[in-house]
Amino acid sequence: MADETTITGAQGVARAMVAMGVELVVGMPGGNTGSIYDALYDYKDKVRVLLVREESIGSAMAEAYGRLTGKPAVVMGQGAWVLTNAGAGILEASLGCSPMLVLVDFSEGGAFSHHAPYQSGAGHYGSFDTQRGFEAITKRTFVARDPVQAVQLTQLAHKHALTGAPGPVAVIFDSAAVNGRIGPDSRPAIHWEASYLAQTNMQPADGLLDVAARAIRGAMRPVILAGNGVRLSKGEEALRALSEAADIPVATTSAGKGVFPEDHPLSAGVIGTFGNDWSNALVGGADLVLAVGTRLSASDLANDNPKLLDPARQVLVQVDVEPLHASWTQAAAHALVGDARATLVALRERLEEAAGHGEARVREARQEHGFDGKPDESGSPMHARGAVSVLVDALPDDAIVTCDAGENRLFMLHDFRVNGRRRFLQPNATGGMGYAIPAALGAKYAFPDAPVFAVCGDGGFAMTMHGLMTAIEEKLPIITVVLNNQALGWVFHGQGNRPIASEFAPFNLSAIAAAIGCASSRVSDASGLRDAITRAVAAGRPAVIEVMTSRDDTFRDVVAAVARGG
Repeated sequence: MADETTITGAQGVARAMVAMGVELVVGMPGGNTGSIYDALYDYKDKVRVLLVREESIGSAMAEAYGRLTGKPAVVMGQGAWVLTNAGAGILEASLGCSPMLVLVDFSEGGAFSHHAPYQSGAGHYGSFDTQRGFEAITKRTFVARDPVQAVQLTQLAHKHALTGAPGPVAVIFDSAAVNGRIGPDSRPAIHWEASYLAQTNMQPADGLLDVAARAIRGAMRPVILAGNGVRLSKGEEALRALSEAADIPVATTSAGKGVFPEDHPLSAGVIGTFGNDWSNALVGGADLVLAVGTRLSASDLANDNPKLLDPARQVLVQVDVEPLHASWTQAAAHALVGDARATLVALRERLEEAAGHGEARVREARQEHGFDGKPDESGSPMHARGAVSVLVDALPDDAIVTCDAGENRLFMLHDFRVNGRRRFLQPNATGGMGYAIPAALGAKYAFPDAPVFAVCGDGGFAMTMHGLMTAIEEKLPIITVVLNNQALGWVFHGQGNRPIASEFAPFNLSAIAAAIGCASSRVSDASGLRDAITRAVAAGRPAVIEVMTSRDDTFRDVVAAVARGG
């Protein structure tokens, strides 16, 4: 009989999660993580544990939750299936800098691990290597071999997930780590109540801030370029305050879309290959660009097009929490390493006298480059871009919108307006399909009072429709809008007159959704879509709106002039 003063490593991991403030665990019990799930039974009043139908739903859900809240959720399950099935969401978090904890096991069979037991991932001959697999897609991977390490590496994983550029951190448990026992005399000593959270309000030195602020004050045509790092630092209000105080226009990267209201007179919209021409023109015509929370990747800058950003003719001030990201892809004249929100606040204090003439410059750019052009909402089946135009007008002012991959995402990126208090998420790192529905689940858990809409194509819907079963079971009333043109639109239109493996049979997706308990409707025109949105919001349960769309709109229609050589 075990000493009553001791607990198992699995119980210690559960206790550590509670002490760290973990609120959400998603996944499927399996292997040695089953004992951690069992230990969480005693903390059901503190930690919500959600069962998903497949691990990829859990990882995408956790990624969106982490991106929106800045707090890591836990993805937990048997190592083999979290690595393979959940890999897409973990990779999205890794490349997109969303905090996440991944807790898995080796399933190594203890003393028999070198004899290749069933489902073993210990890396011996005859088994696969779980550790190397997770090291390839996470910010960091730890291996716990004993119960003390099980607890302390879980604590360290939480710290690493939040320190610097956030990201997913994995802990892989040996069977001895979860089954062994720890007590008051265990060494190294375990400090249960100590704070393992990183300092998150780091900001650059005053001297560097002063020099950068002088450069901004001296600019004639400054522009702020905001990325996803503003969202991760909860810096939206600080960004708006700085922009308004200094009268500087704000453009965003595609990953940063939503961090600044797009109906604001200082909003320049989204830049890049599929961004807006007026936004690209404002950034390209700036004499100084203040880039905040963006790595300035090739996808942001239309393959490093110097007409969009060129440090040889523009002063670049870059703010990033990760030193390795500052002046990484573009040479920054002023590299400010610090938290986006804290740095924006510090810059605002130094820019009260600045005057960027931003509102007038935004108006001129919009007039010159056709801001008021509106997609065609007529027809049945309707144009996909017309459906997006309806969503702009019909979605609630406080909606959270999650997007999928493919042409539907490009249309949302280009035509949807994140007006008012709306928030917007897309797969901003890997661009993989099947993101919208699980991301909406994560958003709804994080903000239960906000209306949450997942917008996807019929391909992405087919990948993750089983996520709606979790929505029903967990009473997460998300609304899914499916733009159904019975094809992988981007692929189909890219194939020209030689389409192959890019078209779908005419499935009735709304009927499938109704069969599993969703409120459901199928529409093909603008008025029907508006009515369906009203009914879905009123339903109070998961809902699916299938919008039958034509294939008339293509990705080529939303390619920006700067990417076309204009």
